[in-house]
Amino acid sequence: MVKLTKLYTKTGDTGTTGLAGQARVKKTDLIIEVIGCLDELNAQLGFSMASLPTMAEFSSIRTMSTIIQHHLFNIGADLCTLDLSKKSVTPCIKSKDITVLEETIDQLNLELKPLKSFILPGGHMAAAAFHVTRTVCRRCERYYWQWLATQAQQTSINVTYLNRLSDWLFISSRWINHQTQTEEPLWQPNNC
Repeated sequence: MVKLTKLYTKTGDTGTTGLAGQARVKKTDLIIEVIGCLDELNAQLGFSMASLPTMAEFSSIRTMSTIIQHHLFNIGADLCTLDLSKKSVTPCIKSKDITVLEETIDQLNLELKPLKSFILPGGHMAAAAFHVTRTVCRRCERYYWQWLATQAQQTSINVTYLNRLSDWLFISSRWINHQTQTEEPLWQPNNC
């Protein structure tokens, strides 16, 4: 368990920050961009959860969102621990976490009508919030891939998790609109 006794250290005032057991890195370093994006994603997911209706039907989305918030912290902890000798004690994503996302996506999708067009983000406020969270998740995934391209090992279960998470956020937004009986705004392309 992490114990924080002081909120400010002043060690970042010169444009650097520390990673677990590592030398300081510049705050402009790509890994810090990924970690910061994960923090933003987690905050946006918290906002999306807060926008959910309080009815019991939404408890499963709320519960899953909380689990995902913990997973996002696990990914951040993994990124902060680049020292491989410390990886065995670092929280991490496991393949079963991805399987749970996939099973939940399939379960939610069973209740939905097939798509006939692209969906415009919107509908119920909570559905719109989950769409915004999805776009932040996609950005995190892009930054993660960009960072991985600079590493010796150019794959990670974490980035797979983020990819599947954006799918879960999409289907959740559709499911929220369905549960609230809010029409999904569909894209209607102009004919040229």
